[in-house]
Parts: sequence; C-alpha cells; structure tokens
Amino acid sequence: MVLNTSDSSSNSKGEVVVGGWFSKYPNWNLNKVVVILLAFVFLGLFFDLRYEHVDKLRHHTLAWIPIVYSGAMVIACLLGLSSWERQGRQALFYAFAVGIAVGLLGFLLHNGKHIISDLAEVLLAWVKPEHLSDHPPTLAPLTFAGLGVVGMLVCTFKPLTGITK
Repeated sequence: MVLNTSDSSSNSKGEVVVGGWFSKYPNWNLNKVVVILLAFVFLGLFFDLRYEHVDKLRHHTLAWIPIVYSGAMVIACLLGLSSWERQGRQALFYAFAVGIAVGLLGFLLHNGKHIISDLAEVLLAWVKPEHLSDHPPTLAPLTFAGLGVVGMLVCTFKPLTGITK
C-alpha cells in the first residue's frame, strides 16, 4: 500500500506524518471518521428496518430489537465521539459488541429451524434468478454482526497518525 506523502513532513520521532485534512484538524483521526460513518449507517438502518418490519411489529415485540439498537447506536456513536479520549472509546467498544449478539439473534429468528435450507436457497439464487421465497431475508441480520466487528476494531486500535521510515 502506498500513501501519498507529498503533503507530509517528519516529526521528532522519525515518523512521516501524512498531511491533508487530518493535519488541519488535529483532534480528528480516521477512527473517529469511521465512527461517524457507522452512525450514519445505523441511522439508515433505523429508518429502513422500521419500514421493513412494519407488519411484524404488531405481533412480534422481538422485531423492535434491531430498530431500537440502531437508534441507540446513532446516539451512542455521537456520545462516544464527544468523550473519545476519556471513556467514550471503551464504551463504544462494548456497544458495538452488542451488535454481534443482535446480528446472531436476528439470524436465528429469521431462519428458525431451517437454517441449512435457507442458506441453500441463498446459494441457489446464483443459478436460479427468480425469487420464490416469502420468508425473511436469510443473511440480512448478520449486517449487525459485521458492523459490530468493524466498530470494535475501530475502538481497539490506535489511529494511524504516521508511518515509520
């Protein structure tokens, strides 16, 4: 991977500090930008899931779980960013970890006792173009698990501020 360092300089530690946007805003780093992007993703999921689950919400209270979690994560991301240097990063790590549980629970609820047949149907979609399924999407809930892993990684690793020579 090659980084454009035409706008860079060396610091006293012998690191090449990449210039550009982050050099103009020293309190911001790539980790915080990813958290903002994740907040927007959760906001989109909040509205989309409210629409997609509209029929199920009246009969199944568990259908509220991804909606409430998405809305809570928008708020958690913003609060976590405001206290990033104190405890915000650690709190966000655990909030993102809950996303893995939400994703796995949704996967089980969407597929019930027929996980293997649903996965086979997803794979058959590559050779059979028509959509004959009338049950919930098989893999969609795992989106929360994926977002949780990305968020946990962002909260775990220190931000890239430079490259060692």
